[in-house]
Order: sequence, then C-alpha cells, then structure tokens
Amino acid sequence: MFNGATKYNTVSSNGGQKVQYRWMSNGSANLNGPETPTAPQKTQLGKILAGGGARVLKLVTEVGRGPLMNTQRGEEITKDFLDSATKEKEELQDLNSRLEHYILQVQTLEIENRALVEELEKSRSTWGADTSRVKNEFHAELIEKQRKYKDLCIMNAKLEAQIIERKTEREQTRSAYREISVKNKSKTLEYEQVKYSVDEAEQDLVNLKEREKQLNEEKAWLIEDIKLQRVKLEKERENASQERMNRVEAQFEVQRLVAELESLSKIHEQEVYELQLLLSKAPVKTREIFRDKLALAIRDIKKDYEYLAMQEKREMESWYKLRVSQVQSLSGHVAYDGSVHHEEISKIRHSVVEFRARYEILEEKNRTLERTYQTLISKLNKDRESHETAISNGDAELRQLHTEIQKLYLELEEIRNTKLILDAEIAIYRKMVEAEEFRFRRVGAVTPRPKIIEEERESQQIEEHTTIVRLECNSVDNIVFDKVDWENGCYIVLHNKSERDDGDISGYTITRHLPKNEIVSFKIPANTILRAGARLTIYAKNKGAHSPPTSIVNENAPTWGVGFHVETFLRDKNNVQKSAYVKNTAESHTKSPTTYREAFKTSSP
Repeated sequence: MFNGATKYNTVSSNGGQKVQYRWMSNGSANLNGPETPTAPQKTQLGKILAGGGARVLKLVTEVGRGPLMNTQRGEEITKDFLDSATKEKEELQDLNSRLEHYILQVQTLEIENRALVEELEKSRSTWGADTSRVKNEFHAELIEKQRKYKDLCIMNAKLEAQIIERKTEREQTRSAYREISVKNKSKTLEYEQVKYSVDEAEQDLVNLKEREKQLNEEKAWLIEDIKLQRVKLEKERENASQERMNRVEAQFEVQRLVAELESLSKIHEQEVYELQLLLSKAPVKTREIFRDKLALAIRDIKKDYEYLAMQEKREMESWYKLRVSQVQSLSGHVAYDGSVHHEEISKIRHSVVEFRARYEILEEKNRTLERTYQTLISKLNKDRESHETAISNGDAELRQLHTEIQKLYLELEEIRNTKLILDAEIAIYRKMVEAEEFRFRRVGAVTPRPKIIEEERESQQIEEHTTIVRLECNSVDNIVFDKVDWENGCYIVLHNKSERDDGDISGYTITRHLPKNEIVSFKIPANTILRAGARLTIYAKNKGAHSPPTSIVNENAPTWGVGFHVETFLRDKNNVQKSAYVKNTAESHTKSPTTYREAFKTSSP
C-alpha cells in the first residue's frame, strides 16, 4: 500500500511541547523521539496481501518547562492555576475514559474478527469453492463491520480534536500564568520601593540620632561650662564677701583710730590744761616762754596728727573705691555671662524639646515601618512557601498528566495499528471475494480442485536506542550561563545580558555537581568586572589561555566534569543563587515488533 514512503509531521509550541508523527513502510520502522519510545504490541489479527506492507504511526510527546519564574506570587494566582490544572486533569481523565471505551470496542472487534476468520476457515473446509454462498453469508456482516469502522474513525477524529482543544487550553493557561508572573514582578517592584522608603527612613533616623548625639554632647559641654561659670561666680561671691568683711574691718579700724584720736585729743587737752595750771602757778615770764613753746609744740603735733589722719583717710577711701569698682565690674561681667548662658540654655532646652518631639514622631514612624516590614516579610515568606508548595504540586500533577498523556498516545497508537490491520483484513476479504467471483465467472459451474493455501508469516523486531538530553537554564540576574562544554568539560562561558550596566562578579562562586556526589567549584578572582554585553570564558586547567577580562583559567580542576545528570550553579558573595544550568540525559533500549506480513498463495484452475 505504502511502498518506500516516509513522512514526518512535527508540531511545536512555545510552551516546550513537541509532537512528532512518523510512519514508514517496507516492513520496517525506525522510531526516534525526544521522549522514551514505546513500540506497539504484537498482534496476530488478520492477514495481509503478499508484497504489501504495514504502516506504523509513532507519536512522541515532550512537555518541558521553561525557566523558573520568580516564586513571589499571590494566593489568587496559585488558586487560579490549581483550578485550571484541576479542570484540565478532569478533562484528560474524561478523555482517558473515552479512550478506554474505544479500546474495549476495538478489542471486541478483534474478537469478532477472530471468530470471522475461524468461520471463514471452517467455511472453506466445508464448502470448498462455493464462495458465492460465503459472500452472501458474510456480505451483511462486512457492511456492518465497515459501518463500525467508520464510526471508530469518526470517534478517533473527535478524540484528536479534543486533544488539540486540550493543548489550546493548556497554552491559554500558560499565557495566563505568564501574565500573572508579570503582575507579580510589578508587585515585587512595589515591594522594592517600599523597602527603599524604609531604608531612607532608617537613614534619616540614623542621621537624627547622630544629630541628637551631637546636641547631647554640646549640651554636656554647655552644662560643664555653666558649672565652671558657677564656680567662678562662687569664687567672686566669696571674694566680694571677703572684701565686704575687709571693708567692715577697715571701718572698725577707722572708728578705732577716731576713738584713739579722741582719746589722744582728750589726753592732749588734759595735758594742756595741766600745763596751763602749771603756767598759772609759774611766774609770768616762764609762763609766757613755755606758752609759746607749748603752742608751737601743740601746733606741730596737731599738724602731724591731721596729716596722718588725712593720709590714712585718703588711702582707705582710694582702696575702698578701687575694691568696690572691681567688685562691681566683676559682678557686671558675671551677670552678663549668666544672662548669656541662661539664654543659651533656654535655646538649647527649646531645641532639645523640638528634637525630642521630632525624634518621638520619627521613632513612632520607624516602629510603624518596622511592623509593616515584618508583616510584609512574614506574608512574603508565607506566600513563598505556599507558592513553592503549589508549584511542586503543579509540577507533580503536570508530570502525572504527562505520563497519562503518553499512555493515551501509546493506546491511540495501538488503536491506529489495529485500525490499519483491520483495513488490511478488509482488503484481504475483498480481494478474496473478487478473486472467487472472477474464477466463478471463468469456469462457470465447474467445481475447482481445492488447493493448498500456503501461509507465510514474518515478524521482525527492531532494536531502539534513544538518548534524551534536556537542558534547563534559570537566572534571576543579568549574569547567566551562555555556553557550557557538556561533552569534554573544558570551559564555561558567562554572559552579561544587560546592555548598560556592568556586573561586578568578584568573589562569585561557580559550583558544578556531578554524579557520585562529585563537586567542582571555582571562586572568581577579585576586581573581576563583566562589562555590559560581554562574555567571560572560564577554562579548566590546561584547556585554554588565561587572558583577562575575556578568559580566565581554573587551576584547581583539570576538567569541569561530564555526566548524565550535571548541575551548574552561580552564587554571589552571600551564597545567593544567581543562575543555574541543569543537564538531564536519559537513555532507553527497547525491542518492538514493527511489521507483520502474510502471503497467501493460491493456484488458479
């Protein structure tokens, strides 16, 4: 029917799904695909004309996931995603049940086909060449089988349409998931803005605390200065009181001197009186002589006393005026300094009150922001945990759905193979009936001699060796893995996707996890800047040239390592993962029956 024909039909989508249809002829088939192949089961139904071939239809499905999105998503997103996944799962289960019903119908037809073959053999052995009766006997049943076959084809087309519809719904779900991820990115930007405002408020609080510290230091200095001024004022007060006491003592001294002068004057008057008495008793001449001398002496003594008194008085008055002026000037300075310090202290108190009120307001605002920050952090952690749980559950459901879809495709493939075999059997019956009619038309009523029917069955198996390599690259920064030598492990290439910003990758660590728990790590040297749009190649030891800033060499490892399952991670100084590159390799080795050929040899009369 299909001699030497090979056809490929591939349908791909943006979500990573790949479906490959392939059918071959000439009694052999080569089934290769991105997923683990499964061959159709062997069947003994029907017979095929000599020289004919069988047609094998292969469906290979691969469902992959793109880069991991940011885990910070809302609860509504997760709920919508789970609802859509549950709905898709229910629809696939309904499709699976319908396919099971279809398979049961095919098995029923296969049993009926076996019964028809047995009846045909029995009829041949019983009736011989009377094939017209066979035709009349089974014509209605053949028409019924053809009608059932058409119904099965219509049902198969409906199932394929439903599969395409499910694929479309899955693509719509993925597009909605991408839109939700974009919304989550906007929410992340809002959170970053809030965090930036919180950081600014914290910086303002730190500045205010520093200003408060400076004011406290200035206040302490002013308090110390006030204490010193008070000590000086106390000293000046003590000096003033001492001067006051000295003044009182001087007044007492003046009074004492006045009293002494009065006593001396009294003594002088007494002496004068006595001398006058003596003079009155003495002769006139002697009295006159001594009177003049006494008057002169008294005059001299009086002048001396008056001079001494005036000199003492002037000294006391000048000393008193000097001390009073000094005390007055000192008290004026002290009063001025005290008023100045009092004004400064009042200003400082007013500013301290203002700063304290402002500090309390900012402190309350800081506490509010801290509570908001803690609430956001707790909510973010809960959302992250719920999203991770939802994503893991969604991944598990997707893997389960993937497995179920593979089973459905395999069953559909078996059904199509059975359909092809039924087509071949119907063609065989038609050819046999036409041959018998032609022979009867030629020989008329002559009964032919029964001939031995030789049957030749040929079954062939093909060994299949399939290798599936899946690469997955995830990144949360502009620095990503560009190229990785998976075959020899000679180099790793980092790429800065940003077109404007340079990337400082000093101290970044590249870690590769190999099979058997082997780990190869390399710490990027200091002062390593990856320019915007540039690439950095990191060679293994003796695998390349050390030429910064385009290439460096990992002297600690002769190779980066190879294997079936290899994970490569890029982490920053704080051990935060920035990018990941994962390689998964799966191999399968199967044997599958692919061709059935039956030859019928008849001899004409």
